[in-house]
Amino acid sequence: MSMELLNFLITENIINEEQRIEIVNLAEARNIPIPQALLESGFAGDSAAIIKIIAKSMNLEYVDLTEIEVDESLATLISPQQAKSFPAIPLFDRDGYLLVAVPLELAKSVQAKDDIKRVTGRNRVTFVISTKKDIISLIDTIYKIDSDLELLASQVLSSDGILGAQGFSTLNPSDIPDEVQAESEVVQFVDLVLSQGVKERASDIHFDPTERRLQIRFRTDGILRDVFEAPRVMIPEIISRIKILAEMDISQTRVPQDGRISQVFDGRKVDMRVATLPSVWGEKVVMRILDNSQANLPLAKLSFSQHNLDRFMTAAKKPYGMILVTGPTGSGKSTTLYSALNEITTPEVNVLTVEDPVEYRINGVTQVQVNNRAKLTFDNILRTFLRADPDVILVGEIRDHETATIAMQAGLTGHMVFSTLHTNDASSAIPRLADMGVQPFITSSTLQGVASQRLIRMLCNKCKEPWELTDVEREALGYVKSPYVTQDETFFKPVGCNACRNTGYAGRIAIHEVLIVSPRIQQMIISGAKGREINDMAVEEGMTTLRQDGFEKVAQGLTSFQEVMKVTL
Repeated sequence: MSMELLNFLITENIINEEQRIEIVNLAEARNIPIPQALLESGFAGDSAAIIKIIAKSMNLEYVDLTEIEVDESLATLISPQQAKSFPAIPLFDRDGYLLVAVPLELAKSVQAKDDIKRVTGRNRVTFVISTKKDIISLIDTIYKIDSDLELLASQVLSSDGILGAQGFSTLNPSDIPDEVQAESEVVQFVDLVLSQGVKERASDIHFDPTERRLQIRFRTDGILRDVFEAPRVMIPEIISRIKILAEMDISQTRVPQDGRISQVFDGRKVDMRVATLPSVWGEKVVMRILDNSQANLPLAKLSFSQHNLDRFMTAAKKPYGMILVTGPTGSGKSTTLYSALNEITTPEVNVLTVEDPVEYRINGVTQVQVNNRAKLTFDNILRTFLRADPDVILVGEIRDHETATIAMQAGLTGHMVFSTLHTNDASSAIPRLADMGVQPFITSSTLQGVASQRLIRMLCNKCKEPWELTDVEREALGYVKSPYVTQDETFFKPVGCNACRNTGYAGRIAIHEVLIVSPRIQQMIISGAKGREINDMAVEEGMTTLRQDGFEKVAQGLTSFQEVMKVTL
């Protein structure tokens, strides 16, 4: 069979005769099977295509691990260390047999199969073949960081005398080397959590102390999930390490603190905004991961429809006035504002920003961070800005009457002002300004446009399946006046696979609505019209609502009907 394999590869022009002879000699010299010698020689490579050809020639079943759904509950049959040492990973049950993915060199190994049976406790095991790279990647995905974190935690806890009842050092001076070792393991522990959070595209990392443990959670694609539990005795060391990285005061444990961390992961600089909050069980830490590459994205890359993009840029390129971006916390408002600044910033334009805090650093832009202790408040900084010859001003958020009034005055006196508000939709921004005490005639004269947005999850391209909409869903889609929606459009639903951690979704995109303050809407603002009335007029004048924009993305196969309905009103 082995010689037939080599002949098959020669026929397929994958190896030549000289390479065949070298492979045979290598197998004989090292007393290893021909397939293993073939892989070690490197002549055929180890890509999925080559492994598939070899498996076919040997009548072995090949499995593409990136395309199948794995029963992760079976992964507990084997420890992470054992899985990596083979390498092998249980996939699922089929006809009473446990299917286990192994690399080609283990396919015919009776010893390996006996070892798997012993480790898993299953007497009926079938090997299927995959590439070693995919097997190890799946092992890392399924077991995530648990095994490494458990090892580090156990090393810290097993260091006699290192951690006292409150987690603080109780060493004698002669024991300093061991203390340094324990601290090093805490450093590795924190670094591993942060690097894994970045690797998994988490937007936030939570360190939540409880009565018995420290709960570590990641927010990915808007969903918060548990990833690890650390013993409670480790809480002070872990929190102190984070504070040191964020340049906070480690002696202060009863007052909230803010800080910032900048580190390089896989050659990419990542900033993290850190906030501590005292709780009954200790200090909670939340880290917002800021991807600096997002600050330089053009607006066209932010999933604006062409219709919404044209409306937004028309308002943004006005010589003066105000543009507002609205939405809940974490909806991408700052990213949109920074992208808008990049569209209009030139050497001839003086751009000033006041933010709390400064999330992204932009070259060529003067950015000022709010510091209430130093009396650098939004309103005080804005007053100073007006004496600094600005062309464009970005106000991180309008929160109160003073900030709203000064920002509006700046827009009324020849400056372009960008800012954000927390409202549910674009039209609600107008009554919200009135609640802050801004006079309607000032709003109508200054406000150029309002963009409201939400982030929705994208369907996983590896597992999404066609979905036949119900009559109710089709009726809901029926009012979308969009070239993307047709009677025979194919829609999709989430399924779940290894690539998306069985959620059915991978990544997020924004949906938008852009309200332009037209002459008719100006009159409605002056007359004190309600937000719903302004919304109806904006729709009549061509505004696409958040839900309509979401339905367009459903029709494009980017997201699901259920996701849009959940996120929009």
